[in-house]
Amino acid sequence: MINDQETAQQSLCLSCGLCCDGTIFGRVQLKADDILGPLKSGLIQIELKGTKTFFRQPCSAYRESCCQIYEDRPTNCRDYRCELLKKYEAQVVTWEDAQEKIRRARKLREEISATLRRLTPGRDDMSISAVLKIVPSPEELRRDQTLLKKWGSTLLPLSALLDCLQSHFKSRKSLPE
Repeated sequence: MINDQETAQQSLCLSCGLCCDGTIFGRVQLKADDILGPLKSGLIQIELKGTKTFFRQPCSAYRESCCQIYEDRPTNCRDYRCELLKKYEAQVVTWEDAQEKIRRARKLREEISATLRRLTPGRDDMSISAVLKIVPSPEELRRDQTLLKKWGSTLLPLSALLDCLQSHFKSRKSLPE
């Protein structure tokens, strides 16, 4: 039987989705005992790099704020609990505070996506880790004012989102990409 606390936790996750949409992670590593059939049927493209098997984010099985393969999701997806969820469960953060933090992160993510649609047509659904790989370095931006003008409107919301994620969603230890 699902209790009210479990329902509230599930609702919090469903209202968020940042771990599935490419905001928190750039990819999800699969474990040896993960069953690949349901993933592939969810149109998830499995990749292999060395001995690591993974899929890139945003997850193609995450649609309309819902995991389409929830019952068969990979172990790392099943086990992941962001810091905000942990704080909510420990009653350190209220439902309203958690929702506000989620809204802020989603707003920043959408702002970044909007500028990416303009800057890199067709690549606006990239994970944040993929965005970080294409953003010019500070040295490049200092040398090239045109580049700074082009990317300037993305840098502030990107910095704010990274701070928000580190402050409210990611653990202190480093997270896998």
